[in-house]
Amino acid sequence: LLRETAERLVPGTRLDAALAGTLGAAPAAATPGVRLFFGPPGDGKTTTIAKLAAQARRAGRRVLLVGADTYRIGAAAELERYGQALGAEVRRAKDPVELGHALRDHGRADLVLIDTAGAGPAQQTELAELKALADAAGADAGRTLVVSAATGALAAANTWRAFAALAPDACVLTKADTAPGGPIVAQLWRERVPVSHIAAGRRIPDDLEAATPKHLVRCLLAA
Repeated sequence: LLRETAERLVPGTRLDAALAGTLGAAPAAATPGVRLFFGPPGDGKTTTIAKLAAQARRAGRRVLLVGADTYRIGAAAELERYGQALGAEVRRAKDPVELGHALRDHGRADLVLIDTAGAGPAQQTELAELKALADAAGADAGRTLVVSAATGALAAANTWRAFAALAPDACVLTKADTAPGGPIVAQLWRERVPVSHIAAGRRIPDDLEAATPKHLVRCLLAA
């Protein structure tokens, strides 16, 4: 069905070429600026942030990690360990007010990566708190949805409905070593949310690479 739809939209064009033209790169999550990360529990937000921070440090950038996950036990300590290992400053923000203070006082950091608590589609309180954090981060902050490649079609639709209000401008696809990611990439394609990075393993920072249209086409064809 996907192949037939694409060929109807672009007559005489191969599916891979047609899709590649719509799957451009997202705003790079490791470029200078402020970026908020959110997504379902257990899909790898903190590890993704550590990988991006490590890549930025390798490039000589100053990095600030902000921990705003007040639910998961050990979340703050984990981020602290990453910060110490990478030579990155770490701040905690238990609410939107503290996040605002951390962002105003971040000094000379080139890149600010904000870790948040995971939230599922039914967790309305947590989703509302995420929206408040996103508002506190400001309109100029990037917003990245972090989601597992193992997400099925129904879960992909529910995940999008849960996080659409946060207006993500990019997605990091994690656990790509465990599943092709077709359903979630198809959902993101329909919503016109580009994928910036693909993670296929836990090694920091090696198992994270910039997404390419060719890779995403392979994911879509697996849907």
